[in-house]
Amino acid sequence: MNYINGEVNNSEVNSYPHLGLQHDDFRSAAHALVDRIIDYYGTLAERQTFPNVKPGFMRTLLPGQAPEEAENWPQVFSDVEKVIMKGSTHWNSAGFLAFFPCGTSYPALQGDLLSGAANPIGFSWASSPACTELETVMMDWLAKALNLPEFYLHNGICPGGGVIEGLASEATLMTLSSARSKAIRTQLSLHPNQTHHDIAKRLVAYSSNLSNSSVEKAGKIALVHLKLLDADKDGSLRGETLLAAIEIDKNNGKIPIYVCASLGTTACCTFDDLTEVRPICFMRTLLPGQAPEEAENWPQVFSDVEKVIMKGSTHWNSAGFLAFFPCGTSYPALLGDLLSGAANPIGFSWASSPACTELETVMMDWLAKALNLPEFYLHNGIGPGGGVIEGLASEATLMTLLSARSKAIRTQLSLHPNQTHHDIAKRLVAYSSNLSNSSVEKAGKIALVHLKLLEADKDGSLRGETLLAAIEIDKKNGKIPIYVCASLGTTACCTFDDLTEVGPICEKEGMWLHVDAAYAGSALLCPEFQYIRKGLEFTTSFNFNPHKWMMVNYDCSALWFKNSSHAVNALNVDPIYLQHEEMGSAIDYMHWQIGLGRRFRAIKIWFVLRMVGLEGLRSHVRRGVAEAKHLEGLVKKDSRYEILFPVTLGLVCFRLKIETFDEEKTNELNRKVYEAIHADRRFFITPASVGGKFIIRIATGHVNCSTAKLDECWNVIQDVTENLLGSSPHLDEYTADCSR
Repeated sequence: MNYINGEVNNSEVNSYPHLGLQHDDFRSAAHALVDRIIDYYGTLAERQTFPNVKPGFMRTLLPGQAPEEAENWPQVFSDVEKVIMKGSTHWNSAGFLAFFPCGTSYPALQGDLLSGAANPIGFSWASSPACTELETVMMDWLAKALNLPEFYLHNGICPGGGVIEGLASEATLMTLSSARSKAIRTQLSLHPNQTHHDIAKRLVAYSSNLSNSSVEKAGKIALVHLKLLDADKDGSLRGETLLAAIEIDKNNGKIPIYVCASLGTTACCTFDDLTEVRPICFMRTLLPGQAPEEAENWPQVFSDVEKVIMKGSTHWNSAGFLAFFPCGTSYPALLGDLLSGAANPIGFSWASSPACTELETVMMDWLAKALNLPEFYLHNGIGPGGGVIEGLASEATLMTLLSARSKAIRTQLSLHPNQTHHDIAKRLVAYSSNLSNSSVEKAGKIALVHLKLLEADKDGSLRGETLLAAIEIDKKNGKIPIYVCASLGTTACCTFDDLTEVGPICEKEGMWLHVDAAYAGSALLCPEFQYIRKGLEFTTSFNFNPHKWMMVNYDCSALWFKNSSHAVNALNVDPIYLQHEEMGSAIDYMHWQIGLGRRFRAIKIWFVLRMVGLEGLRSHVRRGVAEAKHLEGLVKKDSRYEILFPVTLGLVCFRLKIETFDEEKTNELNRKVYEAIHADRRFFITPASVGGKFIIRIATGHVNCSTAKLDECWNVIQDVTENLLGSSPHLDEYTADCSR
């Protein structure tokens, strides 16, 4: 494919369906898959519950890399039985009596399919109001159905309420981190001269020795000393046991902050004694206050989708959605998600479902080769590198920072065995650009590692001299630099940190270099964008989100480690109920992530890579870049606007600039432009602030984006500009208005 100075052969680009399949092809494929799922459930009694396979079996069934050209649905569909089912542990089988039940149902599969099609990333109310609103109502329905105390209800004025996490592991970590933060704030108000680590090393949490292994893992992540107290003969944590432990710790100057009690322990389903352990919304007008007692039929539920969900949805697949970054979806990905939800394995270990782990290792190698990542990121059977599918880039950043922290603490303890974890942790320092994603800062807070946000240069890049100066200052002050998070494609303006400068410094200093390429990583599929990978040979870990620009629906984040043992050593917890005979020879991905359970996300990657093909994905990326270049051309034709950063990929950052305005007035003017576009409601865009400048950013590359729609958007922007300034701008009057 020809690509010169941003010009793309549009007929070649548009030869691929934007959603990976034609609409009618998806309709027939979805019907076939639903029929296959129903047949699968009907034949479960005939299937062997646990497969007779060994680690590595799937590599003999799949080619070593992703196909260049798209394959059709029948080709892919025919491989499901021989590749996936051959190595699947059938969690829905009547013979599956392990762990705990993992529920699924046809209504849940229908909900998952609709969710994947709408595909909102509901991090804020504004990103999709219906996503947030329905969650608050459903959490109240559940709270009432479970007869939880009223203080857990969302009521508009009370601080209580519920949230849907992915895993109980995440919930435990979130609550322990919250308790830790609350305790530190309280102690700092009493003792302002203390540091966070001075306080944190005195904190103590408690749980039963029968609690889930994720509780112990949360303590490791949060750097909070967790004490596992003996349960009584009935498997219950009793008040007297807890009280004795608390008294001992308080007498020793510790600060008890948290108890994780279990109602139904994993090993034996026993119950801690809680009686001793602890003596304005549009959607609420559309839904009843609690869950129905009797089942409703599908037509009743389906009829409410439009008036309840669509009424408040931000349509991320709309051609008018130009905010944030693209959130990819496609028909092949939806088919994969539907099959994954039907099989429903919780693939925390190889034994829990061999096919789940095996397909993931193969797909991570396919992706690494497609992106031309360094070979040390490949699974090769002997390690130590390899890839894992996380849910989010946020999780990937946290996981790599925790791994770097664990590695540094182990190293320092070997040199200074009399020091404590907190003696070392309070000296650790991590670095990133001030343009890095907010999740990097959040990871530092969770990990209790001091994160320094260094100034990017005028082109939005973190440079080596800036990093080196910060490291030298910190080393002189007795700190231990351990980690750098570099960005390839910053969120605000899609700029690139200089890995050729940052990498050698990290290598010399023995520091972990993580690359967050959440958005821009997909561009590495195209040979013409391989130049942005320069310096990857110095990296320790690399992450990108297929769910942004690779036609895979949310959530799906690919993370590679140069040496996976650092991740495993950081969070390895192996209770007997998770052990199996292939430990040591097979990968157990539960050690590569924060939580315990995990979804079968590799299926949707497999389907997309096969049914779209690498050339189809390259076409999709190139189309997004061509759209951005088109918009850039429109902006440059209007002398009132200026482009702030190079349009390298699919993001255009610009602002209205009046020569007689100072920075404050210019920012206010652009804020009014943005607010007017937002109020118009035809297009959804997002602003950013870089170097004190308020800018408007438009992201192209969404599945339904087009140059025609961008022309329409630019007309709206020009109309807004005219309305604010007038066709013959009265700048004196406008200046006076801005100062009011």
